[in-house]
Amino acid sequence: GGGGGPPPTPPVRMIVTQSNMTTYVSEDETTDTFTVALDTEPTANVVVLVSGGDITELTLAPAALIFTSTDWDIPQTVTVTGVDDILFDGTRVTFINIAVFDELSADEYGAAPSISILADTYDNEVAGYTVVESGGSTVVSEDGDTDSFTVVLNERPGSNVAFSVTSQDQEEGLVSPFTLTFTPSNWDTPQTVVVTGVNDGLVDGDQDFLVVVSVVDNQSDSAFTALSDTPVSAVNLDNEVAGYTVVESGGSTVVSEDGDTDSFTVVLEERPGSNVAFSVTSQDQEEGLVSPFTLTFTPSNW
Repeated sequence: GGGGGPPPTPPVRMIVTQSNMTTYVSEDETTDTFTVALDTEPTANVVVLVSGGDITELTLAPAALIFTSTDWDIPQTVTVTGVDDILFDGTRVTFINIAVFDELSADEYGAAPSISILADTYDNEVAGYTVVESGGSTVVSEDGDTDSFTVVLNERPGSNVAFSVTSQDQEEGLVSPFTLTFTPSNWDTPQTVVVTGVNDGLVDGDQDFLVVVSVVDNQSDSAFTALSDTPVSAVNLDNEVAGYTVVESGGSTVVSEDGDTDSFTVVLEERPGSNVAFSVTSQDQEEGLVSPFTLTFTPSNW
């Protein structure tokens, strides 16, 4: 006949409920919660330990929960808080383990299976860098005067970040150094670029030119490679002074009505950026004529 004996004892378990069915926090130290309860009344206290797999991404409070025979079915709340790790590491997934502490718990709950849930920690770092011009502008001169600007990262990178620094008109200005490299150790120390004016030997006035700061993609943390170039507007002050010189042969100009001639010369004092033309006019053509009537100087024969 059908065997006797008491019916089997149903297995005990914990009930874990995540708010909104998920657990996610951010490195801005936002929080989320989940609750833990028991599904059956214990014969003694039950201690539940809550632990996370990565304390650099999140913290848990409290780390231990105690259930008694009177409050076993009242959910207890665990708060999850994001941790700012100052790294560009994207969204990180952490396992949270909820387990009964056998030594301090009712015997029947020693067999309760542990439960793991996943928590996402969203990164809050935004890649960026800052260029600061000394005095708020960059002005050099053809006398070799220099000016400078600095470059610094806005956040700690996970690996090196390299920049190229390029003058768009090397006949007006040169830069030094040509490259800057920031590491996870020196990322917040500004590095200086010196801009030096170049003398082009032309009367071309003050000239604007650009210095461009660019991330070197294949040498840089991927979080920074999408950043835009930064143009620095610079001015190179001209040091040439436009002028010309007239020299009379023998120090004077004397002709006669017998048709005798005399001469003088005209020459530019600085190389022009383009042609310079002169007209030569006798103010009394009944006394003297001039030839030629025009003189043209070029950047080659100035």
